[in-house]
Amino acid sequence: MDHEGDIMRIFTVAAATAALLAGANAQAITYVGHLTAGTATADVTFKTDGTLGALGTSNFTNISATITTVNSTVSFASANLLGQNGYALTATATELTYEFVTSAYFVAAFLDTSYALICFAGGIFTCSNDPGSAFLIGTDYFTGDYDFVAGNGPLLVATAVPGVPEPTSWAMLIAGFGLTGAALRRRKSARVAA
Repeated sequence: MDHEGDIMRIFTVAAATAALLAGANAQAITYVGHLTAGTATADVTFKTDGTLGALGTSNFTNISATITTVNSTVSFASANLLGQNGYALTATATELTYEFVTSAYFVAAFLDTSYALICFAGGIFTCSNDPGSAFLIGTDYFTGDYDFVAGNGPLLVATAVPGVPEPTSWAMLIAGFGLTGAALRRRKSARVAA
């Protein structure tokens, strides 16, 4: 009986199954960042569906923020993605960026009690009637409680938070340790019997 051959076949099948499961779906990615536009700041969390590259509105599953201006602080658990023209934000496995040279805009607004928003605009677009307002953060847009800066070059919006492994990842890890232990055990008992 060829125990090593059996173990190798089991290991090969387990490795192939793990590869199929790993490539089956993209893992959601959470990005967190601290943004500053003049005197306004925003601590933001962007949750995406795991898509890498240019992101569209459907790729965001949740956007939350705490926005602070000179006059007030507002926190929201969920934003309305008011608009996006083109693919304004780009995701990698480690960061979320915005490039101001593209003719694209991205507006996340929090409409529960005020019109708090985070806006990125490039190319022909602006975030307000103020010329050059390429990046704007505010707690109430209509009362003027916001600040903005002109944007140029790429802006690091947020960095990825390491995710917690899914149960299938843990199962594959434990199965791998189990198979390795079984292989070592059988190899030891085969040497003793010989």
